[in-house]
Amino acid sequence: MGQQIPFQPTGKTFVANVSGTVNTINVVSDAPSNQLRFYCPSADIVARFGNSAGNSIVSLPVVGIPAYGMPVVSGSAQIFTVGPTTNVTVSMTSTLGNSGVSLVYITPGEGLQ
Repeated sequence: MGQQIPFQPTGKTFVANVSGTVNTINVVSDAPSNQLRFYCPSADIVARFGNSAGNSIVSLPVVGIPAYGMPVVSGSAQIFTVGPTTNVTVSMTSTLGNSGVSLVYITPGEGLQ
């Protein structure tokens, strides 16, 4: 669990284009950190975390068919605990389908919103 402090970055912020197809990136921090802060200014996305591209593939859940992934609501900043690491594979897809591309900002670090 994150410390009871304001969010403190432990590395560079990564930007990804997310559309209806799955996009996978590696987020690397300067020091081991437990959390990733997501900011999605314009579209809802679903994200999944892992330690390699093979075990972090995300898909959108539909009624009656659950799927691995955490929703991130547009216009919000959300922090997810991913375990102490310096390299996290993040797989994302947009709920917009192929109708548009959204930018997602991901920063490794520690702390609360």
